[in-house]
Amino acid sequence: MHFIPPSREVLEHLEVTTPVLGADLQARARRIADRVPSCVAVSAVLGPTALTLALLADPDAAIPPPAPMRTEPTSDDALDELAWQKQRAEDPDARCAASLALPFPTSVGGTGHLTIYAADPRAFDDVDLVRAAAGLPDEIPVANHDLPMRSLDDARAGLGALAALDTVELAVGFLVGALEVAPDEARQILRLGAARRGVDLATHARTVLHPFDR
Repeated sequence: MHFIPPSREVLEHLEVTTPVLGADLQARARRIADRVPSCVAVSAVLGPTALTLALLADPDAAIPPPAPMRTEPTSDDALDELAWQKQRAEDPDARCAASLALPFPTSVGGTGHLTIYAADPRAFDDVDLVRAAAGLPDEIPVANHDLPMRSLDDARAGLGALAALDTVELAVGFLVGALEVAPDEARQILRLGAARRGVDLATHARTVLHPFDR
């Protein structure tokens, strides 16, 4: 498993604060690929700005072209998990046959998840094996949420998301000191503020840091 070029650039910037992140993700991805032969890619979405790192099983493979965004409604019954998964598998924008997402604890922005992509629709039938390979045996998986592999598209824009994450984390640090709260509580305050204003998290963070800028 090899990082795509934009992800390698992001990791160079993150190396000062999280020097083992790249090696950790690569080791997890290789263990996954060893146990899931049809694995084609693994992505890690980190932090509230969706900073995304992507690894491909084939270092010479090109990232699939972006899939079209769906506009038609999905399943009539949002609580019917089997019907939802079947419909996702038949979506015209699917770029892989199966995906599996697992919550991933990370020091980058406080939140994250891994998504594994495979060419075999039955690749994740043994979920426990895949979770163990990822080193996340206690996490609850979500199947086929990203058959269009949109996280790979997000990984292309990694440096932009990194800049947004830096802004958010600066605002978190400011709130920790100003309000005497824990970092996770500061992040929640930022999320609530952004939601109230109807803006993205980085935009709200810039307002917190520079309240008088226009």
